[in-house]
Amino acid sequence: MEKSGFKSIVFIVLLSFTVLQSFAQYQITGKIMQKSEKQSPLSLVNVELRTADSVYVNRMTGDENGNFRFKNVAAGNYRITISYSGFSSQTIELNGLSNSVNLKNIFMEESVNQLKSVTVTGRKCIWCF
Repeated sequence: MEKSGFKSIVFIVLLSFTVLQSFAQYQITGKIMQKSEKQSPLSLVNVELRTADSVYVNRMTGDENGNFRFKNVAAGNYRITISYSGFSSQTIELNGLSNSVNLKNIFMEESVNQLKSVTVTGRKCIWCF
């Protein structure tokens, strides 16, 4: 086989691998846990996936055991925002995603937001019988 023919075949094979890699799809998984003494899973947590420059990609709700999974994620830089009522939101940066990743246990802390006061006002209805 000629050198130029061999070089062409090698070039085509390398190009094929490069093209296949650019279409590769990965998954991002994790488990949301309550940061406390018992460290129990948090169910139905909101998990949002955006690119590093804040372009929306996907949003999901974790299952009853705190697990979440984003499928078919292209290689790139991402930001995951996790929120749950009564807990402080959390953001995780994923730079250079080039294979599937398991974030394992992600611990969320209860937020300590207190109202200063609550005023309840009532009036008697003069038209009611």
